[in-house]
Amino acid sequence: MALRQVEGRFGDEVRSIRKELLALQAHVEVTIDYPEHDVEDVACQQVLTVGEQLLGRIDQLIASAALGRVLREGVATAIVGRPNVGKSSLLNALLQRERAIVTDIPGTTRDVLEEYINLRGIPLRLMDTAGIRETEDVVEQIGVVRSRQSMADAELVLLVYDGSQPLTDDDWALERETAKMRRIVVVNKADQGVRRDTQAWIEGLVARGVVYLSAKTGEGIDALADRVIDVIEQEIAMDMDASYMANARQTQLLQLAKQDLSSAMDSAAAGATLDLIAVALQSAYAQLGYAIGEEAGEDLLDEIFSRFCLGK
Repeated sequence: MALRQVEGRFGDEVRSIRKELLALQAHVEVTIDYPEHDVEDVACQQVLTVGEQLLGRIDQLIASAALGRVLREGVATAIVGRPNVGKSSLLNALLQRERAIVTDIPGTTRDVLEEYINLRGIPLRLMDTAGIRETEDVVEQIGVVRSRQSMADAELVLLVYDGSQPLTDDDWALERETAKMRRIVVVNKADQGVRRDTQAWIEGLVARGVVYLSAKTGEGIDALADRVIDVIEQEIAMDMDASYMANARQTQLLQLAKQDLSSAMDSAAAGATLDLIAVALQSAYAQLGYAIGEEAGEDLLDEIFSRFCLGK
């Protein structure tokens, strides 16, 4: 991907989009200045048809930029659960070293602990969080707040249960809290035996399967790694061949261009004046230019006179 960036693939794709956007803008401008050349309905339909295609390409660039960030910073992965389910033990098992302090005392972890691992070629930023539960302890409350923030910011959540114990109200609450997140449900302490009621409850709620493991013995860790890779490849779109790297500034400009193009399409669909549509298209064209260090000059006039037979 770095080689693709050096070769200028990102810039080439943006220029290609700009070229089609410029042609669309020229069509609209000609209709404004020379109404006999076209009719407004045709120009608006052109904006909707071509705009839809260009939006898809801009979306792909934005998604690719997200992939570039993943490759640089790692997939933010939060390990969450109530106290004493084995979150820190799971972190240590994934790292294959004793990074986090592990005790039988609930609430040992009071803050978010971050570590990076390379999981079969994909970087993960693992966050071992404090156990989430209702508590009167002021320090633990701060840890719970930080855990929830890490969970909200994560691209992937490992929701950990203790399979050897009955489920608690805190377990129920976490299940509801993470239901709409991209998550993998992990049942730990399988070496101690998994309770049937716990297993039945969890599997009844999780349609995509559960990973059973023992962070203590290492049993099931490979299965968890397989599941993590599957989720990342399928849901975080690890498509290297169709990807381009972009920095934060470029991504922001792509978002602005997308907003402007969407605005032009909304105006066209609503039957707004062509002047309003033209302004939005011009702004989208400019934003894409800023993303690759190119500014709009006389491009529009050149495009109009090269495409349309008009008096100069």
